Amino acid sequence: MTISSHLPTQEFSLDAMEQLPGFYSIDTETDRPEFIRDCTEWGFDVIEFNGRKAQGETSYFTELAKTFEFPDYFGGNWDAVADCLTDLEWEEGDCIMVLYSAADRFAKAEPLSWKTMMEIWQRVVDHWSDLGVSLYLVFQD
Repeated sequence: MTISSHLPTQEFSLDAMEQLPGFYSIDTETDRPEFIRDCTEWGFDVIEFNGRKAQGETSYFTELAKTFEFPDYFGGNWDAVADCLTDLEWEEGDCIMVLYSAADRFAKAEPLSWKTMMEIWQRVVDHWSDLGVSLYLVFQD
């Protein structure tokens, strides 16, 4: 398996459910529909984020807003991303997986924005953990 240095190297496994909320990866050869089905059966609410459409900051904000159904007042900036991701009122599950495909495109195109994005996602993971919700951001390149 080849994983970009921008992506987490710890592989997500349903067989290791002691994994803490946070950042993981899955092999590029993993069958996505089967993986999603298995995760759903284990009780995850799976949200798919298509990184192929998010190669720069503006397109990342647009795709994130569509995927998570951000409110109309979403400001299209990093502070607004953090605010909206920590205020997902519609989310009722206690175990959420965001499956992020083709993440390496954004990481390579916008390394500083990628760093900011990862910092915000870490705050989001921590926020939801404090509320008893496990959030896993799983990358598949």
